[in-house]
Amino acid sequence: MTYMEIILTQVRKTDLDRIVGGYITFDKSDIISSHFLRRSPIQDKQSVVEMAYSDIESLNGYFQDARTCNIFLKKLLIGMEMKDVFIWIGCDGEDCDIELSFLEEQFHSMQNSELKCNLQKLIQRLMQFYDDFQIGDIILGYEPAQDEDMKVLEIKKGQVMCFNEHIHRSSAAQVLYELAKEIHKN
Repeated sequence: MTYMEIILTQVRKTDLDRIVGGYITFDKSDIISSHFLRRSPIQDKQSVVEMAYSDIESLNGYFQDARTCNIFLKKLLIGMEMKDVFIWIGCDGEDCDIELSFLEEQFHSMQNSELKCNLQKLIQRLMQFYDDFQIGDIILGYEPAQDEDMKVLEIKKGQVMCFNEHIHRSSAAQVLYELAKEIHKN
């Protein structure tokens, strides 16, 4: 099984609630599992309390003293519907990274025109992050997408750059490269 990733870097902690649940939407009934760890409020600083997404009032509030969390979903919407998505959020100071990991095989059953339409909606949604939030880079690729040889696209300062066209030959990667080139023309 091949996993793809979308990584949003340097997301402001104060924007997390608007992004997760607002721009990346899902039904709480689609949560398969979630893990939020917080230090216990009692004197023993070594104690950790595990909570679920339903226990969290706000992600910004949670990350005032926490470092990471994860949510596994049946499906979510980020321009297009994606299935079986694992979301990991990690914060260090005021900035956070959001990683979405999902099986590439969900694209295999789509006809090329449907795949292109869905991935175009995804890229448009990702580009919208730059209009609405102060974030670093957006990386789309194969897990681990931060590795240079696993990147397919990187959106940096609103510009879309292609990586590894000679390596990644899947239909999803080819459509993503095609869409990135169309963005450059416009």
